Amino acid sequence: MYSKLYQLITFRDLQTSTILKSLFVIAFGFSMIMLFGFASPELIHDAAHDVRHIMTFPCH
Repeated sequence: MYSKLYQLITFRDLQTSTILKSLFVIAFGFSMIMLFGFASPELIHDAAHDVRHIMTFPCH
């Protein structure tokens, strides 16, 4: 009896965890599209270039 109840609880926790992870990934992907999907390629390149300089990664 106890093991069946434990299995049921862990299965529900797993389902909830999976659903929350899926919703987070969907929200993150949607926000990335809305933030960067409409940006010009030059703007994205310049931002990536600046990040490389900040991290002292040689790019030239």
